[in-house]
Amino acid sequence: MPALRSLRSLAVAALTFAVCAAAAPVRAQQQPTSGVGVVVSASPMYLTPDPSRTPLATLQPGTRVRVLTQEGDWYRVIFSDAYLGERTGYVLAATIRVERGAPPPPPRPGVVPGQVSAPPGPVITQATPMMERRNAGFASLNGTVQRDSTAFTATSSYPQYGETALVTTNYTGVHPVSADLAIGQRLSAGFYVILGVTWTGQITDASLAASVPSPVALNSPRAVAGPVNEVHRQELGLHLDVGWGVTTDRIQLLAFAGPSFFRVKQGLVTSLNLAEGTPPGTLASFTTNVVDSSKWRVGGNVGIDASVRLWKALGVGVIVRYSEAKVPFSPADGTHVTIKAGGLQYGGGLRFRF
Repeated sequence: MPALRSLRSLAVAALTFAVCAAAAPVRAQQQPTSGVGVVVSASPMYLTPDPSRTPLATLQPGTRVRVLTQEGDWYRVIFSDAYLGERTGYVLAATIRVERGAPPPPPRPGVVPGQVSAPPGPVITQATPMMERRNAGFASLNGTVQRDSTAFTATSSYPQYGETALVTTNYTGVHPVSADLAIGQRLSAGFYVILGVTWTGQITDASLAASVPSPVALNSPRAVAGPVNEVHRQELGLHLDVGWGVTTDRIQLLAFAGPSFFRVKQGLVTSLNLAEGTPPGTLASFTTNVVDSSKWRVGGNVGIDASVRLWKALGVGVIVRYSEAKVPFSPADGTHVTIKAGGLQYGGGLRFRF
């Protein structure tokens, strides 16, 4: 009987060992260690398997990744970033569900073993399409030149010696170079709301011709002419536009139009200071009174913008904008002039999609 009990104990032990040995491979196959994975809960991704470091990104639930290997409690994975391309890092294995039947593709010819390369199939992206996120809006930074000159002529009149003095000033114009900044947000398919800002400044000279009364004889005006140096002008435009266009992953073409709000600051000649000479009635010299005036005025603008994405979210583009407003100035009694703000501007610069 003791011998029988010993044999029975040995049989039970052998059977238990066999069951455990058979179950071990089953447990090992419950969660594959490579293939295509899906994030099941928000998971920070680190450059190394060290949670004390700053995460490279936080993968949201539903994000699909490529699982390369398992190192302890961590998976080494690759996921596709819309702006930085494919990124490799480590996430906790507990936050990833590796799908069965989807092993990683075999290395392509010429690929060095162990080197991470892009899969031949479709790129794995996050659950929210990256193209949609990248085309939600844009920002642009342009330099433009204006075709129209800023030259204009103004006439001033003021009382002097019981009569009226007249001053006609020709303001030299330039074709100003402007900064053009804009940011646009997509409202629905093809439609955008766009806020643009343009700014330009200039310092130019002017020339004047005046008829001023004589202090000793009535109806005997004296002719005066000369330059006016360093006349300042600044022009700020705020453009609130609605745009419509076509956008692909690389190309964007927009047409836009809307109201413009201009602030123009302009130096204007209002009168002359005369220095009488000898004999009486002769003019020794004169100086000008220049007043810097500023005024807001509402106008409008219309234009087109075309761009191409070169790398990640960065691209280049061209813009053509026509804007206009009539800005009236009255810096002094007898001085009234209307200045045109804006014009046809064209140029190009950088684009950033978001």
